[in-house]
Amino acid sequence: MSPLPLEVGRLVEEPAVLLAGSVHARILEGFRLFYVGSQSVSESDPQPDTAPRDDQEEDLISWWVACRESDVRRLKEESQRALGCLVRLKRDSRLMLLENLEDWAGASSELSAFCSGHMDDFRTVDAYIRFLSEIPMRPSILWSYAQWGSTRLLERSPPDDWTGGTPVIPKVDLRTATEYVVGARIHASLVNDRYDEPAGPRWMVAEFADYWDRLRMSVDSILNACNSRERLEALIESEGFWSSFVEKILGNEPHENHLWDVKQTLDYWHCETAVRQLKEAQFAERVAAFANDCGGVLIVGITDARPRRVVGVENPDERAVRIADSLARLTALERSAVKVVPFRTKSQSGAMTSCIAIVVAQTRRAAWVRLPDGSYSYPVRDGPGTRRVEQDAINREKFASRIRAPNFSFVDQLR
Repeated sequence: MSPLPLEVGRLVEEPAVLLAGSVHARILEGFRLFYVGSQSVSESDPQPDTAPRDDQEEDLISWWVACRESDVRRLKEESQRALGCLVRLKRDSRLMLLENLEDWAGASSELSAFCSGHMDDFRTVDAYIRFLSEIPMRPSILWSYAQWGSTRLLERSPPDDWTGGTPVIPKVDLRTATEYVVGARIHASLVNDRYDEPAGPRWMVAEFADYWDRLRMSVDSILNACNSRERLEALIESEGFWSSFVEKILGNEPHENHLWDVKQTLDYWHCETAVRQLKEAQFAERVAAFANDCGGVLIVGITDARPRRVVGVENPDERAVRIADSLARLTALERSAVKVVPFRTKSQSGAMTSCIAIVVAQTRRAAWVRLPDGSYSYPVRDGPGTRRVEQDAINREKFASRIRAPNFSFVDQLR
């Protein structure tokens, strides 16, 4: 491997350029921690819907915002602040390509002047990465296949260390991270020794401009994911939304379908101990079947038989807690994938009556249910009912549908 040109070697030691490199160093460290965490998922869970395992096929942003982010409002605010700087970095870095970049000295001079002139932008972006690093693996969402593609991910990160027989992502020092950002280092090679492809000063500056464009795309995707989650959560938590939906199904008398179902009550609330476990597992299967299909909602407090009537649920808040506990105990569904929402709606007499909406996300992987005998079932919706299928069949369908994260997109179809 050839050494860096002298001018480029000096460039990557300048404070302003190293500040830009610190952004990438923090992102790569976040991804390293994410990778370590995803490899340590408990083996006791047959098929956890935890972190995506294959970054070649997954969108870390959608997954994180849907499943892991606890403060969407702040993530959105910080992302908006960083996005303005990244838009400017992308725009101004592309203007350098209009200059004379035929030698290393000219390209290095342009990059040096650019970094010195955009110190404030780099500081803002670095502060944003520091905010993300409050949760150590969270910066990894800026390093996602969906925004960067497999080639760019490979070229701007170190090769895995296979010394111990299994891949280990090594830590990256600031100097190396800076070389990745300015386009001076590609994977394990340097700019003038890049596999069999020619590289030169103009190409290096183009790589630098592309870096900030990809980072801008990533932050823009974070904002889109935050907006989508906030919008759907507002609908899911809206008493008016569920009350209107109940009015619709009472008025039109439609048949239950793969997206919704109603129950007058849950059988396991009223059973003797001898059969309670079985009835509770059957309820869990009904819920998990939505997750294994397109997502859906089960509304408790409405009679199954026509003409449907609103009969309500006593002690809805207490019942909602019991429902959430049952699902946490018997299914692979994470709490973020199920919203148990008590709400009030009008009965036929005009009185306000409490019901419960159990809103279930479409999951990325097959959701299992632990049965009383210790075995696992994998239910799916079959029209208004459920049936059991093989785990692999569900996962194949989900993979073919490119479901990148648990989502409540079906809610829009209920409006």
